[in-house]
Amino acid sequence: MTAMWAHLIGAVLSFICLTALICWAPALVIFLVFKDKSRFVAFHSMQALFFFGAIAMANLALWAFGMAGLVLLTAPLSLVINIGGAIYALIVGLKAKDGKWEEYLVVGELARKQLS
Repeated sequence: MTAMWAHLIGAVLSFICLTALICWAPALVIFLVFKDKSRFVAFHSMQALFFFGAIAMANLALWAFGMAGLVLLTAPLSLVINIGGAIYALIVGLKAKDGKWEEYLVVGELARKQLS
C-alpha cells in the first residue's frame, strides 16, 4: 500500500500545482523511510522519484523557454506533460497497490538497476 502512495501523492500534487516542481518530494521521503524495510516499496518510490524528477526538469526547461517569449507554446505543452504524467502515475500506483512490479517506460529500468 505504501508503494502506491509514492505514485499517487505525486500525481495529486501534479494535478493541484500543475507545475510538478515539488511532486518528487513525497517519493523521496517514502524512499528514505522504507528503503531498508521493503524492496518493493523502495523500487516503486525510486521510480516515482525519477519519473517526477524528469517531469520537474522538463517543466523547468519549458519555463525557461517561456521566459524567452515562447509562452504560447510552452504553457499548453507543460499542461499536457503534467496531466499526462499524473494519469500515468495513477495507473502505475494502482498497479503497485495490487502488488505488481509495474515499471515506468524509461525510469523503471533505471530504478531497478539502482536497487540491484
